[in-house]
Amino acid sequence: MKFNIKVRFDENGRPVVINAPERVRNPNEPSTSFKRKRQNLAHTIVKAFRQMNKDSNKRHEERIKLMRESLEVQKMQLEKMREMVDKLTEFYERMDEKRVKPKPSSSPTDED
Repeated sequence: MKFNIKVRFDENGRPVVINAPERVRNPNEPSTSFKRKRQNLAHTIVKAFRQMNKDSNKRHEERIKLMRESLEVQKMQLEKMREMVDKLTEFYERMDEKRVKPKPSSSPTDED
């Protein structure tokens, strides 16, 4: 069952239901009870929406927190990778320096 319930706020800031579903309306009850039921329904609806927003905000904040933690881990991994690249670069530069370079010799060599 689908209801199209509209809620507005009166001058005191309290929620008021404009059109309540038929099952809330009972013509046998006095009008004050009917007003109270509609007002209770309005409060319930507003409470539910506020709670949904709070829950949504909490989930959003948790998601952001997890993303930040993930980014921190990725930063650390990237920094470690940079250090490894630097170490390897140094190592290969040293190896190039240590490599024995052929000295020009006065004797002729055979090149095939």
